[in-house]
Amino acid sequence: MIKERDIESIWKKYQKMVSLTKDENFVNFIERFDQRIIECSYSQKVKEPFCGPGGLVEYSLELLKNAKNISTAVGYEIPTTKLIKACFISDIGRIGNDTEDRFTICQSDWSIL
Repeated sequence: MIKERDIESIWKKYQKMVSLTKDENFVNFIERFDQRIIECSYSQKVKEPFCGPGGLVEYSLELLKNAKNISTAVGYEIPTTKLIKACFISDIGRIGNDTEDRFTICQSDWSIL
């Protein structure tokens, strides 16, 4: 069973982090692909974490939280804006390319195992 997410809530958090960067190019890039980012799954199988719509957004937010914690724990002072960009771009390829989605809705049993 795919986890149900409060997609609106996690998307607002994601957008807030994007806006904190104050990087017009980054903001425009995210806005260009916003719908595809929201709909994208991080994982390919139901049993894997972050599977289903909103999975990529939820994963990116979790990655950011962990990156901040690690940065603090090891004594690095990495600006939050740099962490946001790195964490949000690191797996953006999961949406596909400029015009085609990587993941598509599939009803076959083998794709959800």
